[in-house]
Amino acid sequence: MTHGHDRMPFLRWLIPVIATLVTIALGYCGFRDHHELQEQAASTSDILYRVLQLFFLESGAVTPTTPWQLDVARFLAPAVSAYAALLAVLTIFRDQLLKTRLIRCRDHVIICGLGDKGLHLAEKIQAAGRKVVVVESDPDNGNLAICRDRGMGVLVGNAADPGMLRRARVAQATHVFACCGEDELNADIAIAAERAIAARTTGALTCIAYIRDIRLCRHLREKELIDRLSSRFTVEYLNIDETGARMILADFPAFDEAHTESDDAPHVLIAGSGHMGATLVTRIVGDWRHARREGRIRITAMRDDARAWRASLLESYPRLERYCRLETSAASGRDAGPDPAPDFTQADLSHVSTAYVCSDDATDAASTAMVLHRHLRERGRRIPIIVPMLKDGGLTRLLPGPDDESGAFGNITSLSLYSRCLTADLLDTDTFVVIARAIHEEYRAHRAMAGHLDMTDPAMKPWPELGPKLRKSNIDQAVHISERLRAFGYDIVPLSDWEAEYHAFDDDDVAGMAEMEHERWVRDKTADGFTYAPGPKTDKTNPCLVPWTDLPEHEKDKDRQAVRAAPRVLARAGFQVVRVGDGCR
Repeated sequence: MTHGHDRMPFLRWLIPVIATLVTIALGYCGFRDHHELQEQAASTSDILYRVLQLFFLESGAVTPTTPWQLDVARFLAPAVSAYAALLAVLTIFRDQLLKTRLIRCRDHVIICGLGDKGLHLAEKIQAAGRKVVVVESDPDNGNLAICRDRGMGVLVGNAADPGMLRRARVAQATHVFACCGEDELNADIAIAAERAIAARTTGALTCIAYIRDIRLCRHLREKELIDRLSSRFTVEYLNIDETGARMILADFPAFDEAHTESDDAPHVLIAGSGHMGATLVTRIVGDWRHARREGRIRITAMRDDARAWRASLLESYPRLERYCRLETSAASGRDAGPDPAPDFTQADLSHVSTAYVCSDDATDAASTAMVLHRHLRERGRRIPIIVPMLKDGGLTRLLPGPDDESGAFGNITSLSLYSRCLTADLLDTDTFVVIARAIHEEYRAHRAMAGHLDMTDPAMKPWPELGPKLRKSNIDQAVHISERLRAFGYDIVPLSDWEAEYHAFDDDDVAGMAEMEHERWVRDKTADGFTYAPGPKTDKTNPCLVPWTDLPEHEKDKDRQAVRAAPRVLARAGFQVVRVGDGCR
């Protein structure tokens, strides 16, 4: 996709170089023929000297007759000089021109790090109509020229330096993406961004930091849920394996939603030693448990480090085997050849219904998928084989898929994680938005069960159709969850127990947290200009803007339901509620 852009800086200077050589050749031939016509003697060095003078508008005036080669050279030489001078001026004053452009930059997106991820993000966000400024520490990074050619602002320097972020106009930006190669550096960039906007008084900045280590990513997200206090600066943590696994299972689920209790439990194969394998297992089991299926789903993992990987997974998720029959098979038995793949005869795949090939190497992933396809075909089996790869490269396009006309390989689907996960949609992704959406759906389900199905009620509309004020109210409630949980002696930790969504608070805690939630709602509504008035709600009045003791019982039930739903809501986002001690009430 970007190879053509990689050649642009080279071609920009190649054109005048070729024109210069052509001018020299034509000028030499022209002067030589002219001297012969005039019967004048001239050495090679004399002719070359006169040719070089053409580039400075000298030596071009000669007595007739003028050879055509010299005529062409006399006009081509100054044109080449002017073109080269223009390029030189643009290069010299590029930084000054960039500074002038950045002064006018507002509501833009800053991309820190121009590796494959950074470049992909920059191109997608710009294609969505947003202004982009990139910051890269390596001045020799070829992607810098690509971004310049596309009209993006480009700065070379350390993105973890608050001064460099200020040059990128971070105080006027809406988002900062930290997608450098190291987790620590991305965390440093997030800290630098917060420091750089310390004096910001309007608007909000969201920093999205890419964290490769999925456990670290979850713990950082947990910390953000607990500690987020500023409305001016928020940090989101992105892990492509976690995000990719969620998107893959949404499009290619591990089991059929129409699965009945009388059916045998599905059997899922995860082949390859990629980082995504563990995430797929936990999400598949979570989906199985959330669907409240009976029995245990069967998962077979084939990977080189099978035994150690299984032990580590069970250590992190002690109750995994309660809902999953997890089998592992070492992929050490391999076919001979330059491109080895697992020996699938080592595992019982007779009842596998879906397969996911997870490898951090695209070549290995493609090879494994093809060998698995052959193994199953020889046994009369044909199942969906999903092959996630990082980049949308040649292998993702060459690997057969649903569009295969012969149909022989139509069960293999390859997909690019970058294309699916690193898009402009990240600008609208926020952990608290995810939680807020779950809160709203929980509210709608509860109201529907109680018989309140009036779809003309603005609060009962689906999330995509929900008005901005109601969305904000749900998001404020999501942010408030951690505050009230901590006040009553609870904490939020990464999900490791699939029973966590059924956690029940005692009645006193429900009553206290419900009152806190109502007080938070009253504060927010009052700050938005609402006042109390009896009767139906209006654009600026609400009959529920009263102390908790005066609130009607059916309205109190709404707040109690929101409190009881917190464990389910957080489980949907990958967290759980745990008791850590007596809270201060």
